[in-house]
Amino acid sequence: MASAEVSPLTAPDSFVKTMPSIDPSLPMNDLMVASVDPINGYILEKFGGTAKVVCQMSDTKGRIIVSNCHISKGEVIFVETPLHAVQEDRNNEAYKLVQKLQRKGEWDFEPLWYWCALKSALLTNTAEQQQQSSPKSKTAKAQPSGAKGGKVGSGGGGAAAAATVPKAGKGATGGVNGVPWSTTLLKSHITRILPKMQERLLMLFAPDKVAPSRAVKKLVTAFDLAGEVNEAKLEKLLQVWIHNCFEHEDDPVGYAVFFLPSFLSHACDPNAVWHYDEASRFVLRARQDIRPGDEVCVSYVSEEGLFEPSHLRRFMLHKTKGFICLCPRCTAPYDKSRGFVCPRCRKGTVFLTPNDSLIKDLQQASAFIDHHQKPQGKDGKDDKSAAPPPPAAAASAAASSSDPPAPTPQSHTTSPSAIRAYVCTSCGAHIDNLAKHAMLKQERHWVSQLRRMSGEEDEFQDDHRDQEILWRQKHGKAAPLPPHITVPLLNQENMKEHLEAAEREEQKDLDEGEPEGDDKYAGLVTLPMDLQGRMDKEVKAIFTQHWAAMKWHGLLHDFSVMKRHKDYVAAVDHMRARLDLQYKMFDGDAGSVGWALEELSTTLLRKGGYGGTGKPSRNTRYARPSGNEREESLQVLTEAYAIMSRLFGQEHEYTERITQRRDMVQAAVRKSALSASLSLGAGKGGSSAAEATNQKKRPAE
Repeated sequence: MASAEVSPLTAPDSFVKTMPSIDPSLPMNDLMVASVDPINGYILEKFGGTAKVVCQMSDTKGRIIVSNCHISKGEVIFVETPLHAVQEDRNNEAYKLVQKLQRKGEWDFEPLWYWCALKSALLTNTAEQQQQSSPKSKTAKAQPSGAKGGKVGSGGGGAAAAATVPKAGKGATGGVNGVPWSTTLLKSHITRILPKMQERLLMLFAPDKVAPSRAVKKLVTAFDLAGEVNEAKLEKLLQVWIHNCFEHEDDPVGYAVFFLPSFLSHACDPNAVWHYDEASRFVLRARQDIRPGDEVCVSYVSEEGLFEPSHLRRFMLHKTKGFICLCPRCTAPYDKSRGFVCPRCRKGTVFLTPNDSLIKDLQQASAFIDHHQKPQGKDGKDDKSAAPPPPAAAASAAASSSDPPAPTPQSHTTSPSAIRAYVCTSCGAHIDNLAKHAMLKQERHWVSQLRRMSGEEDEFQDDHRDQEILWRQKHGKAAPLPPHITVPLLNQENMKEHLEAAEREEQKDLDEGEPEGDDKYAGLVTLPMDLQGRMDKEVKAIFTQHWAAMKWHGLLHDFSVMKRHKDYVAAVDHMRARLDLQYKMFDGDAGSVGWALEELSTTLLRKGGYGGTGKPSRNTRYARPSGNEREESLQVLTEAYAIMSRLFGQEHEYTERITQRRDMVQAAVRKSALSASLSLGAGKGGSSAAEATNQKKRPAE
C-alpha cells in the first residue's frame, strides 16, 4: 500500500462512449491489462470529476484500486449499486429444474450458483425488456464489513409464461411435438441482461483454463442454450460469480456482483471498510487516513476474524479464497495475537511468528511462497486461483526446517520496537523448538475448544478427539491427560444440554429492558463452575496477549451474565480485559471493539441495578452498584459511537442503536438528577416550615 503520485482521472466526454469492447476469451493476464482503461472509463462515467480512486495494474496483484487524493478516516470513498443481482426463485419453473438437476447430478455447488450464471448468460437488446422481466429486489438488512460472498436478486420470467409451463418434475424436460420445453418456454423464465452488463461481468476475475464442468454441460443441453451461449462462456460466468459475489439478501437468499468493489484487494490491516446502506448499495469508507497513491484494501475476513492469529487467518483465506495473504500483519516479525506466558520466568510474554503452525496445508503453502517469493492479492496472477501445490522438496524442507538462530538476549523491555519473536519480554530468554512446539499444540487445542464453546465451526475437532482416544488407548482410561488435551471435549450432546440449561436459566432471570426471545447467546455452551475455574487457570497459565485469552474473557463475560446466579462485577472485569487485549492486538478501529463496548455498557447498567435504558430495574437481586455505573456506561457508549460512526456512518443501524441507547441513558440520568434535586429542595423546605412552627411555640423571652 505504498504511496505514489497518482493523477485524478480526466478524459474527454467521448472517452467513455468510444471505449472499445474487451474480448472475454483473452487469457486472464491479457484481459486484466486490456481492461484497466475500461474500468477507469466506468469510474469516470459513474463518479465524474469527484472520483477518489483509479484502477492500476500491479506486478504482483493484477488490477488494484488506488487513491488519487487524500481521504480522511471515516470519509465515504464511493457508493455503488449492484452490477447484477440474483435471488433464489422458488416459484420459477426454470429454477426448479436447476434444483432438480443439481440434486440428481450431485454437482459441486448449490443451485443458486448455477442460477446466477444462467441469469448472466442470455442477452437482451433493450433495458426496458430487462427491467420488465426483473422485479425489484428487497432492501437487504445492513451487514458488517468483511461479508465476502453474495447480495440482492431479481426474479424470473412473467406470470403468463409460468402459467403454461409444466412443473419441474416428470415431463419438465419433455415438450410438445418433439420440441423441448426448454426451447419453447423454460428459457423464457431466465431473465436476460444487457450486453454491457455481461461484458463487465466477464472483465472480473475468473481462473484460466477451467474446463466446462459436467453441470454446465448439462445446463446447456437442458435449456438448449447452444445457439446463444457456449459451454466455455457459461463456465466462466459461473467462476465469475463464485470468485466475486457478495451476500446480498437473506430471505430468499440472494447474491450480487459489484463492479468496482471486485478489484479491491485484501489486507489484514485494511485501510477501508465496506457495508450496505438502506438501499442495499455497497458503501466503502476509509478505516484509516489514506494518502494519494495508497492502495485501497478491505478485509475478506470478518471484523471478529481480524483478531485471530495470522496463521488462522491465512489458513482460512487459503482454504476459501485460494491465496496466501502476505500483508504487513501476516509478514510481521512477530504476531501480536500470539503471545504466550514465558515458560521460564512465568511473567513475561513470548510471541510467535505468523508462519508458526501445526497446520500441514499452511506449512506447505508457506514453504511454496517462501520458495518463490510471489505475493498474492485480490485480482492478480496468483490470487484467486488456488495456489499450485508446493514441490515435494519444499514441503519436506518446511517440515524439517529448524528455528532461526537464537538472537542475542535483549534488555528487559516491553517496548513494541524491542519485541522479538521467541524472546521473552521480561527475562529475555529465548525459547527452544521443544517449547515452541508445546505452545503450538496448546494453541491448537484451545482454538478448537473456544470455537466450539462459542457455537462456531471447529475444523480441528476430529484431530483432538483422535488425540484423546490414542492417549487413552496407550495409557489407560484413568490416566490423566497431558496439558494440550486436558479439558474434556464437549460433544454435540453435551453442547445441546448446556445450551438448553442456559436458556432455561436465562428465562427465569430476564431483567427489565431485555426483550423476550432474545437469541444473543444462541449457540453458546455454558460450563459448570468447577470446569470454568479449571479452564480459567489453564488459559491464564498459557496465554497472555493472545486471541485465545481475548476469546476466553468474552466467554466468561457471557457465562457471568447468563448463569442463574449472575455476577455482573466479574462480567465487567472480563469485558474490560477483553477490550484491553483487543486494543493491543489490532491498530485502528474495528467493529468488534464497538460491539464489545456496547456489551460493556449494558453490563455496567445491570451491575448498577438499572435496565438497558438506564432506568432503575425491578430485579436488583444481582446488582452490585458502586454509584457511577450510568456515568461509566455513557462514557463507554460515547467511545463506541465514535468507532461505529467512523466505520459505518451515523445513519447505519449499528450507530443508530448506540445513539438510541445513549440518549435513553442520558434521559434517565437527567430525570434522576431532577428528582434528587426536587427531593432535596422539598426536604429543605420542610425543615424550614418545621423550624418556623417551633419558633411560634417557644415562649417569648
